[in-house]
Amino acid sequence: MSARVRAFVAVSVPAVKSLLGVLEELRRLGRAVRPVACEEWHVTLKFLGDVPAADVAALAASLRAAVSPVGRAHCTLKGLGVFPTLQRPSVVWAGLSDAGVLNELAARVETACESMGFARDTRPFHPHLTLARIKSRPPEALSALLHRHEQTNFGAWDVTSVVLFESRLERAGAKYLPLATWPLAERPPTS
Repeated sequence: MSARVRAFVAVSVPAVKSLLGVLEELRRLGRAVRPVACEEWHVTLKFLGDVPAADVAALAASLRAAVSPVGRAHCTLKGLGVFPTLQRPSVVWAGLSDAGVLNELAARVETACESMGFARDTRPFHPHLTLARIKSRPPEALSALLHRHEQTNFGAWDVTSVVLFESRLERAGAKYLPLATWPLAERPPTS
């Protein structure tokens, strides 16, 4: 491990079958649009940037204490959109509904990280799954794809754990390596 680790805290998202077709459509839009491999799908709770390697264990302990009491839940992937605007998009994302657990996790992660000396994020948390990055002016077909899937329900998955990832920037793109994983609490069965 180097002296610093580029890190972030996230929830992994499995390869939801209905989104794989959208990923293929994005791939066909040409070189301007770079889809994110489904093996790398996640919802970022907090980007930390460069963290001293010597601080990773203490950070992991603080994060474990913060997120472990939170119960598992379902989240639904619904709709497509872009950041920052359709006129100049840089990211294509799938939205999330039923994301209360993600909001709670993000708030707990924010508090735990702040106690470890990380600056509080000034932007509001907007849970999303990044599907592609846009490097130059995208084709007009992107707008039609977004409109067609504006309200599409892509399905749900179970949020069962939180992960501290290392992000290694490589020539082929970023690779995400789990440094620590914390399971969320089991929910008691409802009667």
